[in-house]
Amino acid sequence: MEAGIPVITFDSDAPDSQRSAYVGTDNKQFGTALGELLLQVKPDRGTYGMISGGAAAPNLALRVDGVREALAGSARTEVPGSPTFSNDDIATAVQQMGDLKTANPDIGAIVPVGGWPMFAPDGWKNFVDGFKADVDSKALAPVVADTLPQQLQLLSEGYAHGTVGQRPYEMGRVAMDTLLALTKGETVEDIIYTGVDVVTAENVADFLK
Repeated sequence: MEAGIPVITFDSDAPDSQRSAYVGTDNKQFGTALGELLLQVKPDRGTYGMISGGAAAPNLALRVDGVREALAGSARTEVPGSPTFSNDDIATAVQQMGDLKTANPDIGAIVPVGGWPMFAPDGWKNFVDGFKADVDSKALAPVVADTLPQQLQLLSEGYAHGTVGQRPYEMGRVAMDTLLALTKGETVEDIIYTGVDVVTAENVADFLK
């Protein structure tokens, strides 16, 4: 910035820096979308638990808050110990799926606010296969963050009820447009949100294309 070079952040922000703009996800809205998707998939009341990454990650904390706000008026109860923290470790996240179900046999939904447990497709399948009848009947509803190809494939095969994803391509495109505008001396918005994608069994085929 001191050298006159435009600087922005994308995907993860540094709001206390001198950056000119942030391009990326509104993480509170992201969490709200996860909660609203759960209400769509499983409108009846029940218990739920969440899996997060790092306890100190502000973007993930915002997602957790968003889920809670979306579910606040739905007579749903968050189980004790939720969210668990996987520290972004895939194997740990898969284990925590099982831990939540073991500690709360009647849990109605598990909501990872990042896609970690689904990043290990075999581990995810092993978990779901152990409770396949409950998942199929939506007695247990997994609703997960992120929309990576392996997650979309699992969703298409009935191994989840829905996912909410960021838009990394849009982040990259808008980031370059924003930098170009700054080099031309134009004014840009301080915060530029790029939206989310909500994927269910009804539209997953479109996203797999």
